[in-house]
Amino acid sequence: MTKYKQVLNYRSLGYSQRQISDILEMSRNTVAKIFKAADSCDVDWIKASQMSEEELTSLLFPKAPKKSMYQP
Repeated sequence: MTKYKQVLNYRSLGYSQRQISDILEMSRNTVAKIFKAADSCDVDWIKASQMSEEELTSLLFPKAPKKSMYQP
């Protein structure tokens, strides 16, 4: 299970951001970013648990297209 899935699982169990950051040994800012991304995508633990790690990651944090140095 990725940290994203773990964060959403703990969230579904009612843990606070601070508790999750302590348990998973990550910053509260990171936990808050995951919460915000999940909220904006309407993803909860039930949906996240049914996704692959790659699907969840790309849904929560899509990669921006690379900008070309050359403009047409």
